[in-house]
Amino acid sequence: MIPQDSLSPGSGRDNMWIERFIQDFGVRFPLLRRLGEKKMGRDVWLGTKPAITFDKLKMVRAGLRAFRTFKHGYKPTTNLVQLTGVPEHRAVTVNQAEAMDFIQGKDLKLDVKIDPGFVIITYAGFSLGVGRYRDGRIKNQVPRARRVRKGLRGEI
Repeated sequence: MIPQDSLSPGSGRDNMWIERFIQDFGVRFPLLRRLGEKKMGRDVWLGTKPAITFDKLKMVRAGLRAFRTFKHGYKPTTNLVQLTGVPEHRAVTVNQAEAMDFIQGKDLKLDVKIDPGFVIITYAGFSLGVGRYRDGRIKNQVPRARRVRKGLRGEI
């Protein structure tokens, strides 16, 4: 997992989770800093600042679920990494066969020079999703509903 640091809950920083994501993964997506964030339980949601700060109704969901938080870190969601593009850090680029395995929900056996924790799997300039790297293995973190089962047309 990505460790806690000075950007931790209670630090009083606006858009703390967005800033951590940008710092940890090297994401270049300027629109992120224009969004607001709201922590609800273990989830962090992103949306326009007026929508995120709206408090006239009790919200069950507020925008795009971007992160799941843990005691010692966080995990970016598949939706967020697919939206924000290929990161500069903690990205693992795979070949076509590995990309097919990954989008079908399979774990990958790869020996990469990267610290253990969450990584973003990329192929052909696209972010496919999130995996958890440890000991030469990337555990697939793509939600089952987002996986491609069969029937692909053409090549990816």
